[in-house]
Amino acid sequence: MTERAGYLLEVLTADSELTLSRGHRTGEPSVLVLETTAGEAAPEIVERLAHEYALGAELDSAWAVVPLSLSRHDGRPLLTLEDRGG
Repeated sequence: MTERAGYLLEVLTADSELTLSRGHRTGEPSVLVLETTAGEAAPEIVERLAHEYALGAELDSAWAVVPLSLSRHDGRPLLTLEDRGG
């Protein structure tokens, strides 16, 4: 496990572009964290994360994983999503 942006992260899956982790903070529900896998992110990956975040208002948590925030940590984009435990 690693720590990033105040979360203790457990990697669920990773490829050459993105890493999906489950993030834990004491006393808070877990979240999913989608971040670039290595260093400088390709512009299309940054755009993809921004697009996924922008769709949040149109999504219903009954059938979709809703994005909670889009931020940067150490210069890398982080998309935080609700964790439905699936």
